[in-house]
Amino acid sequence: MDLENAIVNIDCDAGDIELGKIKDANIKCAAGNVEIKEITNKCNIEVNCGNLEIDTISINADSRIEANLGNVEIEKTNDIYIEAEVNLGSKKINKNNTNAEVTLKIECDCGNVEVNN
Repeated sequence: MDLENAIVNIDCDAGDIELGKIKDANIKCAAGNVEIKEITNKCNIEVNCGNLEIDTISINADSRIEANLGNVEIEKTNDIYIEAEVNLGSKKINKNNTNAEVTLKIECDCGNVEVNN
């Protein structure tokens, strides 16, 4: 579902979330996978148990992703700094601009973080 100019606020106890192109993503999911086609402004996403997949993230403001038990996979980003912290798992980040004005902070307790760019 495309909600190109929408600010999406979702608090989900159990179940998968699938979104198209959205402006802002404020998502909290206790158990389930989250799939988003594109985020165009900012995000605050927390997935407790499940995977997060984002095709394109083009944020203009500092943003945060937290995954407690699951993988985070982002295919494409704009020119941002990605600060990733993984406790148990691996991280692979391509084309990371440490001088960018916008930061995407990714925290993953148990799982892998992959940003392809």
